[in-house]
Amino acid sequence: MIREHGRAVDKTIRTTCEKDPEFGRVYYVRYVDDFIIGVSGSKKTCETIRDEIKSFLAEKLLLSLNVDKFKITHSTKDKALFLGYQICCTPLRKMRVGYNAKGTLTRRTTRTILLAPISRVVKRLKEKGFLNKKNMPTRNGRYINVDLWNIVDNYRAIERGVLNYYAMANNYGRLAARVHFSLKYSCALTISSKMKLKTMRGAFRKYGKNLTISGDKRSTSFPKVSYVRPKDPVPIKGSSFDETLDKLIYRFKRHAGILRGPCIVCGCESDIEIHHVRKLKDVARKKD
Repeated sequence: MIREHGRAVDKTIRTTCEKDPEFGRVYYVRYVDDFIIGVSGSKKTCETIRDEIKSFLAEKLLLSLNVDKFKITHSTKDKALFLGYQICCTPLRKMRVGYNAKGTLTRRTTRTILLAPISRVVKRLKEKGFLNKKNMPTRNGRYINVDLWNIVDNYRAIERGVLNYYAMANNYGRLAARVHFSLKYSCALTISSKMKLKTMRGAFRKYGKNLTISGDKRSTSFPKVSYVRPKDPVPIKGSSFDETLDKLIYRFKRHAGILRGPCIVCGCESDIEIHHVRKLKDVARKKD
């Protein structure tokens, strides 16, 4: 015990010690109208913070807090979903035990884990027509009337977008394997349906294991991706996962065939532009 200004002060317990009843830390992260709060403290403290936030929003900003979506979870026992990532901490049973600098056997500090919700990604792919009811790849009717080059290119763009979005995920390898399997075999089935090859095996037999489409001075393929997480991941910014997936799915290069070959109107092979056979301004509007 040490005396300061005539009163006893306990210096044996620092404010950074978790056993200190006064110990507590709060981390706040917000993106647009979504936010997550990390609390190093008791569940009662979390409930107090929730009630204060609810009161502040109602009194100061005239906004309401959706209590049903405001979930309080334990970081080592459950996961919190934020911006498409599942956030948690290393469970106690999985924490590494080792000797510190003083030679004392101790448990290593918990680390934060970012996980890609694979089941949620699979569900979104199924909703968009890439998987069937059994979560197995199926043909996507959205691309049947698109040329082969665009079919493969669009499928690859979707795969790159999903993996780029979850480039920071600790389970990146498992996600990459599941997404690649789903999209590549869906692409093969779509090509098989378009070209009337009857089976997926027929598509691989005709276009190779990488579904290589070549001709007209252009070529594209669907090679196997690496399951190793990027060392310097640069995730997509400015959109949620659902918005990113929608942008990738409804992306069509309708002009690609024209820009990669001679102009069908003037025959020019350089400085190619898109020509309208019928100018849009000359098209008569339909009468109501």
